[in-house]
Amino acid sequence: MSSLLGSVIFSALLFLLFLAPASAQCAVGDEDCLQAHQADADKDAEEQFLDSTNEVTTETFSDEQAELVAKITRNIKLRKLTLPVGDNALEQIQRLKEIHPLHDYSVNGTAYVAQTFIRLSRSALRNGDTKLANRRFQKAIKIDPQVENQDEVRRGLANAGVASGAEVQSGVQAQDAGESINQQAVTETVVTDDSAAGEETTFTGEVTTETFTDEQAKLTDGITRDLKRRRLIEPAGNNAHEKILLLKEVHPSHDYSVNGTKYIARILMLQGRQALQQGNLELASRHMLKAIQFDPEVKRQDELKKAIAEAARDRETEREIKALTEEKITVTTYLQSDQSDSVQAGTANDIEFVAPVMVAIPAGRFLMGDNAGGEDEKPAHYVALEAFSMSKHEITMQQYRVFAVATGRPAPQYLPEQSNLPVTNVSWHDAVGYTEWLTQKTQRLFRLPTESEWEYSARAGTTSAYFTGDTLVDAANCVGCGGQWDSKSVAPVGSFIPNEFGLYDMHGNVWEWVQDCWSDNYSGRDNGSTVIKIDGCERHVLRGGSWYNSADYARASYRGNETTRFRDETVGFRVVHEGI
Repeated sequence: MSSLLGSVIFSALLFLLFLAPASAQCAVGDEDCLQAHQADADKDAEEQFLDSTNEVTTETFSDEQAELVAKITRNIKLRKLTLPVGDNALEQIQRLKEIHPLHDYSVNGTAYVAQTFIRLSRSALRNGDTKLANRRFQKAIKIDPQVENQDEVRRGLANAGVASGAEVQSGVQAQDAGESINQQAVTETVVTDDSAAGEETTFTGEVTTETFTDEQAKLTDGITRDLKRRRLIEPAGNNAHEKILLLKEVHPSHDYSVNGTKYIARILMLQGRQALQQGNLELASRHMLKAIQFDPEVKRQDELKKAIAEAARDRETEREIKALTEEKITVTTYLQSDQSDSVQAGTANDIEFVAPVMVAIPAGRFLMGDNAGGEDEKPAHYVALEAFSMSKHEITMQQYRVFAVATGRPAPQYLPEQSNLPVTNVSWHDAVGYTEWLTQKTQRLFRLPTESEWEYSARAGTTSAYFTGDTLVDAANCVGCGGQWDSKSVAPVGSFIPNEFGLYDMHGNVWEWVQDCWSDNYSGRDNGSTVIKIDGCERHVLRGGSWYNSADYARASYRGNETTRFRDETVGFRVVHEGI
């Protein structure tokens, strides 16, 4: 009953606002005055129909329904009517229909979206953009063939020479009906340069020639050309991805609209394999991660992940051998020990110092925290950072042992083949001590990363939970992540693919100490680039999760904390220095 009453009120408002003659307030022939009144009427109509919706009984209105209604209202106001995919008014209206079919948006929501497109079409006509006006008009009558005031817009389009009202309407109806008159398959084959793979990527799309406009034809030709030339996501304003999004608006059933992002993903995977063949692991990883972002189910991703991880391990072994032969500093101890099979502090072995390999992290700005995460991850806030360098891997057993022996700290005990495991059982004070010792050794100021530096580096330009997207399957050492070490032990550093910055194991393996003192949330931190220090601080922040925790703890925004003297087999660290 309430929705029926809402519809009656709404129709009455539209009648008064749209059909009442603006000429009652304007002189005869004063077009500027008439257009100004029409624009005001459009704005008033929108405000009133948004205010007149949401008539529901509060007792039966769940939090999920309330959230959907708020999103629909916001997206209509922001003109997010049919895009972006996953966050637009039309999709949210369809979801609301499933859980609250009697709500006003469920009954009349599509009509509201269509009416908004009509108003936008009128606005485009007033601004002289007839193509945009025509596109918006076609969307309106596709969503609601009976949308009000369509005759007025059709006449305006006809007067502007775009098409007669009948031609516009029949064109849309033909497109929606999928008429097969003179239907042809538009097929383009893009042969890749990946001779090893011996693959080709075929792009097809069936369209009706009578309803395929010049604009649509230009877009599809541009997409095919960009795919051939590998202009997939760059340069801005002239790449395949942006054109596919535009085509989705004007021809959502075209093959490129449906499968275009999958084609991009396949090409990126091929480029990833090519980069790996050329020995460029970082580029191969970037291509693969982008491919998975475009299509989480893209083929051969497991094969490429495994190949990159194996190549990374081989490369690190070569580098370590070179470092041992070219850059070693010998520290000899004379304490006696009866341990012969393991490397242990206090033996008469020569202990070789190997400085951590550093990666340059570019300056940038990112959104730190997650408003959908825990209370300690809120509020999300933007942070700007200067360039700095971070160790490519967590500090290893071998690297830490030299420091421990030199400074009289408890030193890790391990077999020779375990030298590349991340050091664990280190307190915050131990980690800080290592950075101070490393500073003396190298004459460069090392320290622990700040919390913001750590999260910025872990995200590596992404906004998802992990640098791989929304899952860590086969990409990290954590419980349920699919690796051979899950819930069993730490993994050798570099066992998984690196992120976009070239950093390994930012998710999982071991928790990593950062400089910051623990705080319950980010309140008051408009720019969290500076380290949080508190006199007498007893708890410091840990980031990244570990092999003993589920993937949720490894999220880029997840925050852990422990006392400064806490040691555990799941806790390690990595280091940074300022500048690159």
